[in-house]
Amino acid sequence: MLKLILSIMFLFSIVSCNSMSEKDCLSTNWYKKGMADAKAGKPKSTLGNYKDSCNRNGIQFDNEEYIEGYEKGMSAK
Repeated sequence: MLKLILSIMFLFSIVSCNSMSEKDCLSTNWYKKGMADAKAGKPKSTLGNYKDSCNRNGIQFDNEEYIEGYEKGMSAK
């Protein structure tokens, strides 16, 4: 039973990560992503998850585009 519980917890931890692939990091429109996250009620700190994922893939994350989109999304609420 303990193994089952631990397995389920592990699966939830994997699913809950905001990890992005190299392809996602390169193809994402960060302005639109920021706007969508704001409208969905996600915290602005979500950009840290994206930044970490992209940096792990060797890709520079564009904070400014994301933040501009996020702020626009917040004002559109």
